[in-house]
Amino acid sequence: MQKASEKEFPFFAQTRRGRSQMTGLPEISERLLAVAQCVDCTVTADVGTDHGYVPIYLCLTGKTTHAFGSDVRKGPLQKARENVEKYQLSDRITLRLGSGLAPYAPGEVPSVVMAGMGGMLMMRLMEESPAVVDALEEMVLSPQQDIPELRRFVHEKGFCIAEEKMLKEGGKYYHILHCKRGKERYEREMEYLFGKCLLDMREPLLKEFLLAEEKRLKTVLRRLTAGKSEKAQARAEEVNREMAYIKEALQCL
Repeated sequence: MQKASEKEFPFFAQTRRGRSQMTGLPEISERLLAVAQCVDCTVTADVGTDHGYVPIYLCLTGKTTHAFGSDVRKGPLQKARENVEKYQLSDRITLRLGSGLAPYAPGEVPSVVMAGMGGMLMMRLMEESPAVVDALEEMVLSPQQDIPELRRFVHEKGFCIAEEKMLKEGGKYYHILHCKRGKERYEREMEYLFGKCLLDMREPLLKEFLLAEEKRLKTVLRRLTAGKSEKAQARAEEVNREMAYIKEALQCL
């Protein structure tokens, strides 16, 4: 995935070069920058905002007219409040203490961002606030685990995955799902496993990841086939199925 252009995000360019006059704000990561790029709505809520960097960048770059940030922890939320005040954005960023989508009323925010948490946690938080989810127009999700399950979940909730990005940061692979209201179902299991958007665009990072995963699974399979237990044999069958899906996906890339 390409980096954000300086033309689209001039403030980011200044910050990343160390030329910003607004000193003291840590450099935003490539992952959070990619998350910010996906937001289309002019009002959005960053769930699990931590120090408030995403809402701050969205407002500074004009991507949003108003942003919300919420966190279940008082410490990070206080730090976010200090950052918001530093940039004189208190009139454009509203911060709230609470878990998941609970701090928001149905229809109050058309867009939510969730990043830096597991997919299962994202699903649980959305299940706890169904009325808020039903009123959303878009979701920008960057799960750390359980990505295939999350793809199925957003389809079940009446969203399509309009765009999916993949990037590598600090030696780890990250996915960003840009979900918009609409009906969608994938026809093949591997599309839920690895991402239809990524397969269709022949994402080079996906190929890199799958080749590495294939190599890892081959090593696992060699150890399992040396075992005699029923548990080892059952796991070997699972690994063979996983490798079959990887082989099918690599043929598309």
